[in-house]
Amino acid sequence: MAATLDSLGLGGAVSRVLDGELGSTKTEHMEKSRRGYSFSAQDTFMVGDAIRAIRQGQLAAVTTITVSWGYQHRELLEEEQLDVIVDHPDELLQFEA
Repeated sequence: MAATLDSLGLGGAVSRVLDGELGSTKTEHMEKSRRGYSFSAQDTFMVGDAIRAIRQGQLAAVTTITVSWGYQHRELLEEEQLDVIVDHPDELLQFEA
């Protein structure tokens, strides 16, 4: 994942990547990471490409950024209550804590 982020120019903008193989919910991982980094919910972003991931971010009370180029089609994602949807990786750089 780090190599992909670097290739997109996003490596320096990401503090931690949490994937689905960690053993508990994304909400729990976000909350633990926030405490570990001393970030507020307002300074934490969940970037995801699936409704399930975005809902976990909402449960953690962080800003959710949905990417349209991943797992689920944009039309399906737009049916959810999204904070933000982006169509290209460089759009992620506009979000700063």
